[in-house]
This record gives sequence, C-alpha cells and structure tokens, in this order.
Amino acid sequence: MQWRALRGGGSGIRERSRRSAGSGYCRSVFLKACNANNVSACARIGVMARDMGNVGAAAEILEQACQSLPRACRDLAMIYQNDSYDRKDEEKARALYKKACDGGDNIGCTGLQQMGQ
Repeated sequence: MQWRALRGGGSGIRERSRRSAGSGYCRSVFLKACNANNVSACARIGVMARDMGNVGAAAEILEQACQSLPRACRDLAMIYQNDSYDRKDEEKARALYKKACDGGDNIGCTGLQQMGQ
C-alpha cells in the first residue's frame, strides 16, 4: 500500500517528520514498511499523523488499514468520537468500534461499551 496522503507536499508526513528530529528515524522506518504493504506500519503512521494534527491524512490512512486490521478501525473510531478533531460522528465511531471489537480488538470492545452498546 502506498499512501497518497503520505507523499503529498505541504502537510504530509514526510515534511512534518523533517521538523521533529527525535522521531524522524522511526517515522521513516514505518513509512518504508507501509510502502512495502505492511498494514500494521501504515496504521501506526495514521496514528502518528493524527497525533501531529494531520487528521485528514490520518483518517484516509486508517480507513484503508481498517479493511484488514481491527485496531486501525479502533484508532479511526477515536477520531470520529473525539470533539477536538472536528469530525465528530458518533454513529460512524460506534460502527468502527464494533468492527474493531468483532475483529478481536479488546480496546475496540471497550470503546463500544463506553458508547453504550
């Protein structure tokens, strides 16, 4: 999987990783693994993008990773559940937590319980 959001100009992961020297090596390792079709690495990049404030790229990456990785669904659900990301959609968050839980992700099950299901 090669992620268009990661290769973009201005707000992509690559440009931001140059600004923070401490974890740039880790990001580049995850990026190489993601580009070699490691879905787990792609999901980690999605979480890093979210944590760096690039929620659009994070959502795009996690949406793709969610197709085969339950914890990516859970991480994406957290974006839709959280007011601070300006993407609040409780119905979508609930569906993603359910998908994560059904796939065996215990934290996804906890998220689903906390949302009242």
